[in-house]
Amino acid sequence: MNNFEELLDEGIFDWDNFPAIAEALVRVDKHSLTSEMLQLPAQYAYYHTLMVKAQARSDSAEGSLDKYRATKSKECQDVLASSGKKATAKDMENYVNSSATYREKYEDFIKIKEKYLTLKGLVQAVGIKRDMLIQLSSNERAETKLYN
Repeated sequence: MNNFEELLDEGIFDWDNFPAIAEALVRVDKHSLTSEMLQLPAQYAYYHTLMVKAQARSDSAEGSLDKYRATKSKECQDVLASSGKKATAKDMENYVNSSATYREKYEDFIKIKEKYLTLKGLVQAVGIKRDMLIQLSSNERAETKLYN
C-alpha cells in the first residue's frame, strides 16, 4: 500500500477534518505571492492524486455493489420461480435491500463516495486558489506600474 492509500484509510479526509484542511489549503499570504504560486502545482498534484485514488475506490465499491445487487436479484427470481411465481421489480428490490450484506456494502460505498467527493472539493478549491493567485499577482503588477 502506498502513502496515498494509507492517507485514505486513516480517515484523515472526512467531514470532521474537512473545514481545517480546506482553510489551510486556500489560505494565501498576500506578501509572498511568488512563493504561493510555486507551491501550488505540488498541492494540486497531491490532492488530485488522492482524489483519483478515492475515485477508483468509489468506482470499485459501486461495481461490487451492483454485482451483489444483480446476484441477489437473480437469487430472488430463482426462489420465486421455484414456487411458481414471477418476481416483480419490487420483489427483487425488497429481497436485495433486506440483505445485511447489501446494507454493509452500501454503507461502505457511501463512506468511500463521501471521501471522493470531499477530495474533489479540495481539488476544486486548489483551482480557485490558482485563479485567485493569478488575479492577486496581476493586481500587484498593476499597482507596481502605477507607482513606478
